[in-house]
Amino acid sequence: MTVKFEGTLLVVNDIEISKKFYKDMFDLDVIYDFGANATLTGGISLQTRSSWIQFTGIGEKDVRYKGNDMELCFTGTDVDEFDKKVKKNNVKYYQKMTEMPWGQRTVRIYDPDDHVIEVGEDMVFAAKRLLSEGMSIEDVSKKTMFPIEAIRSFIS
Repeated sequence: MTVKFEGTLLVVNDIEISKKFYKDMFDLDVIYDFGANATLTGGISLQTRSSWIQFTGIGEKDVRYKGNDMELCFTGTDVDEFDKKVKKNNVKYYQKMTEMPWGQRTVRIYDPDDHVIEVGEDMVFAAKRLLSEGMSIEDVSKKTMFPIEAIRSFIS
């Protein structure tokens, strides 16, 4: 048997609030809406807490939020603009803007149910930014761990 990864399901308290959040913050659209379950573009599905408990048979107390042990990852070319959107929408930070050791700038936030979401610079954009800040191709290669040939291809 061959298995294939299909996406991520998030258990949520209020599916309408979550659909709005993912639309407003990430421009994800609802592909299918079955009431207690919704499939969004990007491979994310939302499931109501009550239906999850019913389907799985677990106890009410066994559904925990804010585990801080996984994250949804998004990339973009303008993390500063996304950070402004976070502030404008009063979204709760997990981690404010930071530069990772490999040069990528990231913002981490919580969704309405405290699932962690990372929005990081696309690494091609990050490499170009580092070059524009005066780093050499060799230094950018060392910092980002991309081969020099890859860095050269990013700027051509």
